Amino acid sequence: MDQLLLFVMLGLGAGAAYALLGLGIVLIYKGSGVVNFAQGAIAMFSAFVCSALVREGVPAPLALLVTCILSALAGVGIYVVVMKPLRNASALSQVIASIGLLLTLNALAVLLWHNSMATGQQAARLLPVTTVEFLGVSLGVDRLYLLCTAVVITALLAWLYRHTGFGLATRAAAESERAASLLGISPDRVAATNWALGCALAGLSGALIAPISGLNVNALTFIVLPALAAALVGSFTSFALTAVAGVLIGIGQSVVTGFWTLQGMAIALPLVVVVIAIAVAGKRIPLRGTLTPPRPARATDGRVTPVWLILVPVVIIGSLLLTGNELKAAITASMIAVIVALSLVVVTGYVGQANLAPLSFAAVGAFGASLLGTNLGLPFPLPIVLTAFITMLIGALIGLPALRIRGVNLAVITLGIGIAVDAAVFQNYEVSGGQTGRLVPAPSIFGLSLDAATNPTAFALMVFVVLGLVTLGVASLRRSAVGRKMLAVRANERAAAVAGVNVASIKIYAFALSAAIGSVGGGLLAYQAGATSGNNFVTALSLSVVAVAFIGGIAAISGAYQAGFLVTGGVFFVLLNQISGIAQYWDVLTGLLLVVTVVLQPDGIALKNQEIKNAIRTRLRATA
Repeated sequence: MDQLLLFVMLGLGAGAAYALLGLGIVLIYKGSGVVNFAQGAIAMFSAFVCSALVREGVPAPLALLVTCILSALAGVGIYVVVMKPLRNASALSQVIASIGLLLTLNALAVLLWHNSMATGQQAARLLPVTTVEFLGVSLGVDRLYLLCTAVVITALLAWLYRHTGFGLATRAAAESERAASLLGISPDRVAATNWALGCALAGLSGALIAPISGLNVNALTFIVLPALAAALVGSFTSFALTAVAGVLIGIGQSVVTGFWTLQGMAIALPLVVVVIAIAVAGKRIPLRGTLTPPRPARATDGRVTPVWLILVPVVIIGSLLLTGNELKAAITASMIAVIVALSLVVVTGYVGQANLAPLSFAAVGAFGASLLGTNLGLPFPLPIVLTAFITMLIGALIGLPALRIRGVNLAVITLGIGIAVDAAVFQNYEVSGGQTGRLVPAPSIFGLSLDAATNPTAFALMVFVVLGLVTLGVASLRRSAVGRKMLAVRANERAAAVAGVNVASIKIYAFALSAAIGSVGGGLLAYQAGATSGNNFVTALSLSVVAVAFIGGIAAISGAYQAGFLVTGGVFFVLLNQISGIAQYWDVLTGLLLVVTVVLQPDGIALKNQEIKNAIRTRLRATA
């Protein structure tokens, strides 16, 4: 009993931080209708800023105050520059914009404080470190301070939003922005203020939890999952329920860590809470009345023109035959990334179902190639083909929640799946094989070696053939009756159902097909590397793949090609790095480019290129 009480007490600090972070998410949603996936990244960045200020000699209380003020100002800036232009965009576009912010802040933190992380520098202590005895258990006073802070702030917010004019204005804007505007309430002012408060809470929680959790970029960034779980329990409206849920999740994680030695179970607990919260009450994120209805990203018609059939193969094959091994490897990596991006085109571009963990499917393909190829000795390409069929079943299973939910709710679930799999599988060296990974045998067909190390040209040409088959398959899908049904489901599920479309089967089919395509990409990646490595499939990289897919154009096949060549380790990355040494800034630029793309060209580069091409063609016809 004493041990159980000990772990309960130890979980209070993390739980209080989750509560504060969740309260900030609720504030931002109340004010602007945006579910801020970057809330954890803001907390992480604030923790580094606060610790840096203390190291420079700023007194701890003043450093905390300055950090919260800077976080609040950053919140206003994020709303004005990024979220205000997206006020009437789809919820998915807003989520992707917040993912861009997450990636940018993560990359900036690594760029600015890599020396601090390399030396294991400790976070600044802002709370007392003494202990007290409670029921025979020693408890750190800092955890009690954190809990009291969360309780006080929860009470203040509940009073503020129930009994003040600002609270009433926020609730009015959440019900109907148009009606609020007619009453003289400025939705922009309400949203900016709530963003400031929400980000200030993120800064507070990050600075206070860092001494307990440590200054770790990914660990602090992805505490957004338990915070989102707490906000879901509170239906994004109740401060009290959100705070209680956050504290209980922290306690639950501590207890699971203490009594269940299986790795990753504590990290997976918030995912269980998310699934239960959504399953019990269906759509847990309330709808907002916006000024104009949002529209999904425009999809291309899926035609493969003669230019694509001739020019693209000529360019790729010519490059493979004329370049050195480094560029061949980069071209191959780009082609594999295109395959993974095409999996997102199917499920997100065509059906509108958010998937923030595409590399989880790719990981199944990679580990399947090792298990079936090395352990069972199956010849290439059987491991890739068999694993793709297995992954289809996994994709269909993961797609089951999409039968009841979509949009942001589904994005939360897929993000949770990615984080849980990352912790339980990729970071579990017994499963992933540690830093060296699990070996994958060199591929060959009919005696022809396709080893990427000794015969990179042959391997790259094989990947090119697979890419061509996948591309033609996705293009044919878009032009087929099933593809038209997918777009109907994406546009309006109810209208599609009334028109006779089996919405459930379309969603399941999309997830299954997307999973199979992603699995093929993962298997090829494993064969290229000669081994699997969990570090190739972590959540941050999954989000990067989602980022470049949206930059290219999530609903366009040509967008997937542009995404593949933008990915880290791809052609553009290697070429630009050879010219300017841009590698260390690449992740920052990717995050910023995603934000800019979502704000200025939400359909992606591919659709913008098509618009330019059509305009030029029209101009030439007019002058002819």
